[in-house]
Amino acid sequence: MRLDVPNGNDSEESNESDDKLIDTALEMGWGGRETFRETMRTHIDTIKDFCDGLEYQVQFEDQCFLDTLEREGGHFLRLMQNCLS
Repeated sequence: MRLDVPNGNDSEESNESDDKLIDTALEMGWGGRETFRETMRTHIDTIKDFCDGLEYQVQFEDQCFLDTLEREGGHFLRLMQNCLS
């Protein structure tokens, strides 16, 4: 991403102003590191919210809900277990 530094006119000087452009992509680190962090933070927040919902569901002791969670989320549950072991 580039940020133009305005110089007030559109004459030949505007071509020279191209030398005054600031490359803000470098400020983000290695190849968009901030995007990676933002994406990870979004996933983490979503998982935390989901866990809050699971905590809420415990009071109902809904076996159908538990069965659906294990069937539909089985891959993710195994991934969590493997990562934590």
